[in-house]
Amino acid sequence: MQHISNYAAGLGPHELGRLGTLNGLIQKWVELKLDGMQAECAAYLLERRKPGNKKGDAVRTRDPVEGPLSEEEYTALYSAANAAYGQGDLPLWTLLLTRLLLACGGRISQFASLKLCDFDSGTFVLNLPLAKTGLEHARSSFLQVDISNQTGRLIADYKNGLLEEGYVESSAFFPQQLVMTKAPRKVLRGLDDMFFGHCTPPALSDRFRSLIGKIAPPTSRLDFQPTPLAPKRFRYTFGTRLAEEGASQVVIANRMGHVDLQQVGVYVSVSPKVVENIDKAMGDMLAPLARAFKGQLVEDEEHSTHKGAPGSRIIDFRVSKDPVGSCGCRGKGCAFSKPVACYSCFRFEPWLDAPHEKVLEHLEADRKRWAGDERMAAVNDESIRAVKEVIWLCKETSRQRADQAAGVNP
Repeated sequence: MQHISNYAAGLGPHELGRLGTLNGLIQKWVELKLDGMQAECAAYLLERRKPGNKKGDAVRTRDPVEGPLSEEEYTALYSAANAAYGQGDLPLWTLLLTRLLLACGGRISQFASLKLCDFDSGTFVLNLPLAKTGLEHARSSFLQVDISNQTGRLIADYKNGLLEEGYVESSAFFPQQLVMTKAPRKVLRGLDDMFFGHCTPPALSDRFRSLIGKIAPPTSRLDFQPTPLAPKRFRYTFGTRLAEEGASQVVIANRMGHVDLQQVGVYVSVSPKVVENIDKAMGDMLAPLARAFKGQLVEDEEHSTHKGAPGSRIIDFRVSKDPVGSCGCRGKGCAFSKPVACYSCFRFEPWLDAPHEKVLEHLEADRKRWAGDERMAAVNDESIRAVKEVIWLCKETSRQRADQAAGVNP
């Protein structure tokens, strides 16, 4: 015990967090009753105050590589993941993990421990296993999370699909056979293991990063390079957004599964988020990140994919009696708000002479109503950018046609 005391005394102010790591090792050592460690050492460390490691710099400084996502990056990622899944470029499990990481703020180890039975398809409530609580294993305690209707329906369909394939309620939510392209070289768990068929946290993390990284949207904070998307950034983003919404440290700790307030102070101590003015000019050359519009501009309904078939016409009488475009999927299975969500959807086919300016006026007026709440005001910023792009494309197309008619070279 004297050796441990001397070691602790020799640590500098920024090194005291090492005692926490040492404590975990020695507590397990004594618990397993292995030779070489005295029980008094475990008792000494258990009673001694152990300051946490100096953490939170990535959150505190809003690091563009390791810190929380900005509001613009958040909405761009959400839109990119939806589009990639709709186009068949992203598996459903990856889309769901993306949404759950953003909605729950859990660690990747928690999702690796998740089972199908943890989601209630009737209430859309997810029982997320808690980690790092000092309990025997990762399924000793749970945090209940209410899932949105849109994501809840996707999860319910995903779960039903796995059950129809032969999986059971106790199967992994993200099964190893589904997630991994190659079987592990060595079978780590037997049939009687609670986590048989589960991915290990590192394996799930690596596979997720490899897939989500392929569709990562560019970010202006890194000169329009792809946004780095390590799973821990989703957790930092979740905590930061809670703080920006005015949540207390106790609420943040509870929602993030912390057993104390040691690590949550960083979320409420950072300076308020700087929200860029949405009215800032897009510029003559549309910036890569501003590409919120992912659809295809068409002349009119006759040139659309379904040429006026039932469900394809998109209209909002609050804005205008005239349609703004067509849906390339005739609205099948879509639960998003029309036409607001349409402008950032890859299936949207806006018409050249439609009243897009009126849609923009409606969205900007709605944004002003929430001027006192930055988070609510920013809800439709992605759609506002997309509408502006459509208006720009319409004007540019009309200009090019006018130049051609006048015999002017571009």
